[in-house]
Amino acid sequence: MIFKSKNNTERELEQICLLNEIVEQYAVPEFTELVLVEEKVIPHSHPVLTLNTRSKDKLDILKTLVHEQFHWYVSNHSKYNECIALLKTRYVDDGEHNKSGKHPNSYWEHIIVCFNTRNHLAKILTTEEIEYVYSLWQPYPTLEQSIATNYDEYRKVLEDFEIIY
Repeated sequence: MIFKSKNNTERELEQICLLNEIVEQYAVPEFTELVLVEEKVIPHSHPVLTLNTRSKDKLDILKTLVHEQFHWYVSNHSKYNECIALLKTRYVDDGEHNKSGKHPNSYWEHIIVCFNTRNHLAKILTTEEIEYVYSLWQPYPTLEQSIATNYDEYRKVLEDFEIIY
C-alpha cells in the first residue's frame, strides 16, 4: 500500500508515518494500492481512498483505513447489487447516510462495509481494543450499534451473498 500526501504538509506527512506503522503492525486488507492523505477532508473511498489527519490514535486510524478499504471490496463484489436489493427489503435507512444525496445505496452498502470492518478488526485486535475503538467518535453510531447488537443476524444475511471477507 502506498501512502501519498496531497499537499505535503507536516500533518499529512506525520499521518503517513503513522499509517506505515499501522500497516506494518496489523493485517490491513488491501483493495487499493494508493491511499491519499489530506488535511481537513472527510475520509472517503472513491474515487481515490483518502484519509484525513484528524486522529493520531493508531486504532482509530486503523478502523478508518479498514473501513474505507472495505468500500472497495464491497463495491467490486460480484453479488453487490443482489445483496443491496435484499438489504433494502429488510432494513430501513436510519438517516445517518447519504447526506449529500449522491449515494442512494449508502446505508445498505454501509451495512456490508461496517459489518466487514468489525468482523476483520475482531480477528486482529483484542476484545478490549475493539471496545475502545468503537467507544470513540463514530460517523454512523446507529448502524454501528445495530451491527454490534445484531451481529449474527447480519452475518447470516451477508453469508448468503459470500460478501464477508
